[in-house]
Amino acid sequence: MKKRYASLLAYGLFATLALYNCKDHDTPPPTPDFEKEVEGIVVETVTLTTPPAVTAQSGTFSAPTTTTVSGYTGGAPTQTMQNTASQVSSTLNNDQIAAINSVTPAQLQAVANGGALPAEVSNALNEIKKNPALASFLPTFALPTVNGTTVNGRTGLPELLEPVEAIKADDACLKKASDALAKVIEKLKADAKTEQDKVEAAYQKQVTDATAAETSCKSGIPATFTGYRTAAKTQFDATIATLDQNQAALGSFYGTLKALVVISYASALDTINTLEKAETAACTAKKNAAIANADAAKTENINKVTAALNKGLTTANAKITELSAACHNQGGGR
Repeated sequence: MKKRYASLLAYGLFATLALYNCKDHDTPPPTPDFEKEVEGIVVETVTLTTPPAVTAQSGTFSAPTTTTVSGYTGGAPTQTMQNTASQVSSTLNNDQIAAINSVTPAQLQAVANGGALPAEVSNALNEIKKNPALASFLPTFALPTVNGTTVNGRTGLPELLEPVEAIKADDACLKKASDALAKVIEKLKADAKTEQDKVEAAYQKQVTDATAAETSCKSGIPATFTGYRTAAKTQFDATIATLDQNQAALGSFYGTLKALVVISYASALDTINTLEKAETAACTAKKNAAIANADAAKTENINKVTAALNKGLTTANAKITELSAACHNQGGGR
């Protein structure tokens, strides 16, 4: 299509000039200064479209809010603690409670290191979640979003158009017209290339900035979630130590309350792991969204450059054709 369009324009110019096969005049008018007449035709400067910003919301984590067990300092269990133990007993059977209390520190550390929950803990946790009375013993959280979507865990530049070709003519006047047209075409193509370079430079900066933002985004994540894990373990260790020291005073409530503490801690670790993966994925999602926006803006900007180039070429072609009408008074075609 490009070559056909080029040939048609060139043919149209040549055919127009060929119509002027008039007789020579005694005093022919001066040959137009074709180059001077078209030197002011340029590819208009393009105002670059800026890609829209990516909207993102970080995830949130909140530790269990109740101090019913974590605030226990020793002695006989309070009535609230007894009520809580009763809720656990009505939710989990004795075998489940015993299985939870047999979970080792090494198993919990494996979860803290990013591993999956032990099956017995996972199953018990699912049951605990169904009891609203025990909701305050579990952490709460919200996953991050990018452009409104919850996060769970490029094209090249088109070639510059060449919509006109220099005409072939032996007549001196027509030859000057042809040369002037060829020269202005090259100038306009160079102008367009400058505009395209601006588009590409802006795009490359946007990609570089998005990649740097991803790196920066990810760099602070480990420390944040290590802090969450440390706080959860500190609270867990202190609570378990107090329960162990007061096992006799707690009597039959000891095992039930200890199982709840283990489940609460394991749930916190699992939630922290999930959020950390989601936040890391969100950093990449933000980068990808920013680059997608940059791609769209780049395409729009290249289309602007192409339109500006076509406008300049069409204007130049029309002007040369108009001026070349004077060539028939120079003996054109003879």
